[in-house]
Amino acid sequence: MPANIQPFTPILAITLGEPAGIGPDIFLKVAQSAQPAHLIVFGSPDLLLQRASNLGLDIKLNYIDDIAAYTASAEPLEPSKPFDINIVPIPLTHLVEPGQLSVHHSAYVLEALRQATDACLLNYCHAMTTGPVHKTILRQYDHVFIDQTHLISEQCKTEYHHVMMGFISEGMKLGVATLHEPIHKVSKLLTPELVKHKMLSFGRDLRTFFQIEQPKIGLLGLNPHAGENGLIGLEEQNIILPCLEEIKKNHPDYIFSELLAPDSAFMSINRTKYDGFLCWYHDQGLGPFKTLYEQNAATILFGLPLVRTSVDHGTALPLAGTDKADAGSFQYAINLASTITKNMQ
Repeated sequence: MPANIQPFTPILAITLGEPAGIGPDIFLKVAQSAQPAHLIVFGSPDLLLQRASNLGLDIKLNYIDDIAAYTASAEPLEPSKPFDINIVPIPLTHLVEPGQLSVHHSAYVLEALRQATDACLLNYCHAMTTGPVHKTILRQYDHVFIDQTHLISEQCKTEYHHVMMGFISEGMKLGVATLHEPIHKVSKLLTPELVKHKMLSFGRDLRTFFQIEQPKIGLLGLNPHAGENGLIGLEEQNIILPCLEEIKKNHPDYIFSELLAPDSAFMSINRTKYDGFLCWYHDQGLGPFKTLYEQNAATILFGLPLVRTSVDHGTALPLAGTDKADAGSFQYAINLASTITKNMQ
């Protein structure tokens, strides 16, 4: 790189999630180290100062009043330095007690998500990384709230069921075709249109996000033993296999496996053979994934017009304010968003 050209620094929008949970704690732990991107928190300064005091951490807050002007500065923004936190202030109207949920915090949580998503859609930020929210308390406040994925997809004007959760670690890239669905609904959701959309979306984003020119994808069956030729369910014979044949014929730039039996799909030999795995419902993929990788992983959303990563765990209310929360997944999510953003330049 010529000496007069500055290296590209991603700008990441950060949300802290449920204020009574560990989101503020794990971000503050992350902020004690130099970062690969310029981080901008969309959240409450008072919350961060209070939680930093609880944890015995020193921080410096840099307030951002105009995100558009701030990111349009003539001087390139630098990677965030230790103890130095850039923040777009979003006020909390009620005091937060670590570990104690309150519906009064819900409007703040949703507003932070909306502002961070807008910042990405308006190109003020290159990607967003979100902390864990508590869906139950948010649904008490907003009875139509489903999850962060739904909120972000609505703002992006993307069909909710076309968005796909992904889980990324050093050893595996996983796509989950359906979202947080009851198990009895999964089979009904797997229409040919949806199956083909998820296969192509996963292949495209593996190539775009991770610079894998011709992704090799391990494709799971839905039923035990991948249906065993129709003996254990017909979804493979009637839906998944015809879609697989069509994709193989029309999209040779993606290499899909024959259907893998779910009970052996994630064996070590397959984890070295395939660039990613596509499964059909939440626990089919997440049970093996979290057993293998625990905190050294993060979530991502495939199929959106922006890059969004997040932690792969919940709010852990009993750990809030105790200094016992593990920040590994938050750091991994930030690193992942930074890497993908650089890959897309």
